[in-house]
Amino acid sequence: DLQFLDEATTHMMAIDHQDVYKIKGKSSDIFHLIAEEQTRHEQVRQNLEKKKAHLQGFIERFGAKATKATQAQSKRKMLEKLPDLEKLKNLAQLDFNFRQVPFNGRKLLEAKGIKFSYDTPLIDHFSLSIEKGDRIAIIGKNGYGKSTLLKLLTQELAPIEGSLSVSQATKIGYFGQTHIDRLNPNLKIEDEISSANTDLNFTQVRSICGLMMFSGDLAKKAISVLSGGEKSRVLLGKIIASPCNLLLLDEPTHHLDIESIEALIDAIDEFEGSVVIVTHSEWVLRRIPFNKLIVCHKEKQEEFLGTYDEFLSQVGWQEEGEKEPKKKAKPTQKKSNKSEIKKCEDQIVLLEANLQKNNEKLASIAHTNKYDEIKALLTLIEADQKQIDEIFIRLGELY
Repeated sequence: DLQFLDEATTHMMAIDHQDVYKIKGKSSDIFHLIAEEQTRHEQVRQNLEKKKAHLQGFIERFGAKATKATQAQSKRKMLEKLPDLEKLKNLAQLDFNFRQVPFNGRKLLEAKGIKFSYDTPLIDHFSLSIEKGDRIAIIGKNGYGKSTLLKLLTQELAPIEGSLSVSQATKIGYFGQTHIDRLNPNLKIEDEISSANTDLNFTQVRSICGLMMFSGDLAKKAISVLSGGEKSRVLLGKIIASPCNLLLLDEPTHHLDIESIEALIDAIDEFEGSVVIVTHSEWVLRRIPFNKLIVCHKEKQEEFLGTYDEFLSQVGWQEEGEKEPKKKAKPTQKKSNKSEIKKCEDQIVLLEANLQKNNEKLASIAHTNKYDEIKALLTLIEADQKQIDEIFIRLGELY
C-alpha cells in the first residue's frame, strides 16, 4: 500500500534493472528518480552509439590509407575503450481487461435480512442491492465478517435467515482468498486457466496466460512451484477466461506487487459491470470511485452511500461501543498568532522549494562519482527537512 509506505517511512529503496536506488522522500520521489535515470541511461547510450558509429566510419574509410593509418589506429583504440551500454528492456507488467457479459436489467443481486453465525453471531439482518454499474467496497477489522459476507453473496455459504435473489442474467467472477489453496498443484498454469472455461481453444488460453505474464514456456510451469503473487495472477486469469458482469473480489491485491495492483485497478475502471471488493488498502479505496461502502462492525454491518473519503469526513471510524462518531472540537485560533502562523507557512514554502531543488540535483548525480557534492547535498537536504519538521511542530502549538 503506497499510502502506508509514505506515512510509515522516511526513505525509499527500489530495485530497477539490477540497480538499487535509495532516496529520502516518498514513493512518488523514487519513481521519479528511476524514470529520470532511465531517461539519462538512454541518452548516454544513444550518444555512445553515435560516437562509435563515427569512429567506426573513420576507421573503415581511412584505415587502408598510409597517410591516415596512425589516426585510424588511434580511433580504433578509442573505440575499444568505449563501454557497451545495453538498451534497457521493458519489464513485463500485468496489462489486461475483464471480459464482460451484457446486463440489460437494473438489479443483479439482492440480499434481504441475511443472518449468519459460526460459534457467535457474525452477520445480523444484512440487506444489500447490487445494481448495474455499482462499485461497492466492504471494509472493517479482521474477524468482522467481510469475507463471510462475500461468500454469502456468491452462495458459497447459506444464510441461517433471510434470502438472496440473483438475476438469471447475472454472471459472477469470484476471487476468493481461499481459492489460491484450491488451485490444483499438479496442473500446469495453462491447464488451470483452461479449466475455468473448456470452450476456449489453445490459442485463447495461451493469450490469457500471456496477459497474466506467463508467456511461452512459462505457461507450462506447475502450480506447485508458483509464489503467492503468481497464484493470484492465475486466479485473475481464470476470471478473465469466463466473461462476467459482476466481480466479487476478496483482497485481490494481497499478493500483488505495486505495478500489478495498478493494472488491476485499471482493469476494474474499464469494467462496465458491477464490482464488490473486500479490501484494507487505503490506496485501493481512494483509487476506485466507490459509490457504496459496507462497513463491518462486530456482529453488524452498515451501508454508507458515497466514496471512502466522504465516509471518513462524514462518519469516520468508530471504536466499538461508541453509539456515534466522536465530534471533533473546532479549533480556535488566537488573533495574536495569525502573523506568526503566516510567517511559519511562508518559511515552509521556501524550505520545501529548496528541498525539491536539492533533491533534483541529487537525483541527477546519484550514479556519478561526485561523492563530495552528493555528501554536501545530503547534508543540506537533511537540514532543510529538520527545519521543516520543527516549523510544523511550532504550527501545531500555534493553532
